[in-house]
Amino acid sequence: MNLPNKLTVLRLILSVVVIILLVFPFYAIGIQFPQYNISGISSPVELQYLIAGVIFIIASVTDFLDGFLARKFKVSTLFGSILDCFADKLFGIAIILVIATYYKSFYLVLMMELIIAGINIFAAFKGAYTKSSLLGRAKMWVLGLAIIIDMISIFKYNLMNFIHLNFLKNWLNIFVTYEDIIVLFGASITVGAQIMVALDYLIRIVKEIKANNKKIKYDFKSNKELIYALTNTDYYLNNKDKSLSKHFLKDS
Repeated sequence: MNLPNKLTVLRLILSVVVIILLVFPFYAIGIQFPQYNISGISSPVELQYLIAGVIFIIASVTDFLDGFLARKFKVSTLFGSILDCFADKLFGIAIILVIATYYKSFYLVLMMELIIAGINIFAAFKGAYTKSSLLGRAKMWVLGLAIIIDMISIFKYNLMNFIHLNFLKNWLNIFVTYEDIIVLFGASITVGAQIMVALDYLIRIVKEIKANNKKIKYDFKSNKELIYALTNTDYYLNNKDKSLSKHFLKDS
């Protein structure tokens, strides 16, 4: 396994750890994390959330490095692409969970992300290819903006301590005044964008399945063929726009 894939696996593992730290009921098995007072945060923060924050930062760095190194050393593969996609989705879920612990409206955002992931999995099994669209990219920008807004909201008092420019402080004070409205608006716009993307994917998938008019036979290629498809860089570069079924199944 090359270095970029190792970094992707690391991000995958770190994302799982973050999710466990955020959602597992440790108190139910008698584990109590110590609490610490953090400057700018009104109530004490449990150690599990601090650990999750550090792991989140490390995972963010690996998210940049794996793709950069794969392109730099020309070692992009189908295996790495699938692994990266899965790790990105899990990492995104971890980010949304972090925010949802502060703002419950983001559980709706999380639910929609899981639905979109389910649609992509359905497409893969049916031999369709959910190629990224302008609407999908717009959704990612909206989600990213909502995440930034919510992160600013979570750490607003810390930012006030570090920001010394008056006009930025004035903007932050306005933000604090209308914080609940801004956060709810951001979550609502994000969910709306996610619904549109989900419907767009479904419509395109159904059209492609009907156009193909071919029943998928789940007859996998030989181990040798699968290993070649998963690990050969030239194969990936020449066939990366094909659906997953075409990589793994015979005559699909």
